[in-house]
Amino acid sequence: SKTTYLDDGRISVRQGEDFEVMLVGMALNNGTTIKLTTSMQNYSDKCGYEARHTKTSEFSITTTQAEGEYGTVFIPGHELKYHSGDNIYFICIKDPSTGEYIHQGQSKHLQIEVYTLLLPTWLSVIFLCILLCLSGLFSGLNLGLMSLDQTELRIVMNTGSEKEKSYAKAIMPIRGMGNFLLCSILLGNVLVNNTLTILLDTLTGGGGIVAVIGATLGIVVFGEI
Repeated sequence: SKTTYLDDGRISVRQGEDFEVMLVGMALNNGTTIKLTTSMQNYSDKCGYEARHTKTSEFSITTTQAEGEYGTVFIPGHELKYHSGDNIYFICIKDPSTGEYIHQGQSKHLQIEVYTLLLPTWLSVIFLCILLCLSGLFSGLNLGLMSLDQTELRIVMNTGSEKEKSYAKAIMPIRGMGNFLLCSILLGNVLVNNTLTILLDTLTGGGGIVAVIGATLGIVVFGEI
């Protein structure tokens, strides 16, 4: 999921993703509105008094009772912007008597953390395709080069056609370093496959299951078969 709960109680949201939050409080009704701010303040402070901090638009709470303890609020993805070092939003609720928004404090379960992908989605997809091709390349090199016998290569170098001799002479120095060749191919293959899984997990919003299944199918189909 692109919206998850962290272990410390914070909500983690990818920038640009719409999400819905359930609020628990007192005297919540359909006229209650909230704002989100990146300003770190204490409970009951006036919301976002520092101009350099980001504040969102107003969001209305939806409840099933006239005066209830539970409510939900829909947050459009474009409202929450990612700023490096200032990517945690806090909740402010409008005081119906004064019309001012009051900060609800810095408790972890009242924080929304916004994150962004390291790479744009389109660039990540391109890298995924490249990694699948590299996975197939390393698997092919492993089967192709390691199956060649050095004695057979020497025979081809002496008795083969001119084209076969040139190929055998080019391959022989590489095949002669069998241990280094095998280690290099295996390390490259493991690096590519792990990077593929991690990148796919980032694209699918975390969780691991989709990434593991997708990477396994992709590696088997494109990298091995």
